[in-house]
Amino acid sequence: MNRLILFLFLLAASHAAAAACPAKAGGKDIFAFPELEKSHAVFKDYEVRIFDSGDCKKKLFKQRSGLEILKGGQRLYTQTGNGFSVGYPYEDDQSPDAFPVPIGTDLTGEGEPDLLVSEYSSENPHCCFTFHVFRIGKTFGKIQSIPLFDADESDFVQRPGQKGLILDSADYSAFAYFPFGFAGSPAGRVLLSFQNGQFRLDLKRIKARPPTQQEFDDCWKRFRASPAWKKQDQPQPMGMWYYTTDLIYTGNPAIAWNFLLQSWGSNRDTYRKYVGEYRERLAKSVYSAQLADLEKIKISAESQKIDWRQQCIDYAQP
Repeated sequence: MNRLILFLFLLAASHAAAAACPAKAGGKDIFAFPELEKSHAVFKDYEVRIFDSGDCKKKLFKQRSGLEILKGGQRLYTQTGNGFSVGYPYEDDQSPDAFPVPIGTDLTGEGEPDLLVSEYSSENPHCCFTFHVFRIGKTFGKIQSIPLFDADESDFVQRPGQKGLILDSADYSAFAYFPFGFAGSPAGRVLLSFQNGQFRLDLKRIKARPPTQQEFDDCWKRFRASPAWKKQDQPQPMGMWYYTTDLIYTGNPAIAWNFLLQSWGSNRDTYRKYVGEYRERLAKSVYSAQLADLEKIKISAESQKIDWRQQCIDYAQP
């Protein structure tokens, strides 16, 4: 009986969604149809409206979703795309220390209220996401669009000594689907803070001390002996790439390249093939120029504290 009630409820909801769709767009944009408004957020005299036509049976617009920002009832900004939401795209995917970002949160640390809008821009299963950051104080302005690619778990966190929030994300611009499929992608962790009017890599916070010689030797030997090298499908230990990427994204690239060389448990041809592709992808990262500067940063109290021994053990798990 409960299942029948649920079925009837969902059926009614489906008909209601279809009934809320206009018969046709008629040359008008999505903002001309109030029945397509899916969410509405207010901060003082600002309003944020999200429109979406995804439930409609017919494709009515070039892009299915729209973002509209108003102040005192006057439109200030519009943008269309595949899907928008105020705040994080998926609340359940955020880390335990994720800082809530309702409309009006001071993200930058400038003492002004801000607005975070997430955009899902593709029909692919997990790509691509963008954070749009707006200033909604006495004056309005778009601060920045931050491409996140596949990192839908990105969130803002608080850190000691930082006025604004830190964006904790992962760099999927380089290594998505490497070396075999998306699930094994070795995305490097990145931390961005507000600097000179934009969220940029916070090099002093990303930096970490390298592993000791003992930690280094214990780890490459563990991966060299991994049974994963003998697999017919995906014959490599994925954790080896994660550890390498962690080394590079903490300012220790020389150690990373040596680690790959020592860890490799297959023939030299496959080594040249995969390491060559890894280097090419790294060079195409949106953060490649800043990562080159990371090596020059000195270790400080704000640097990451990584337990390289435990990191290796965790990554080496089958």
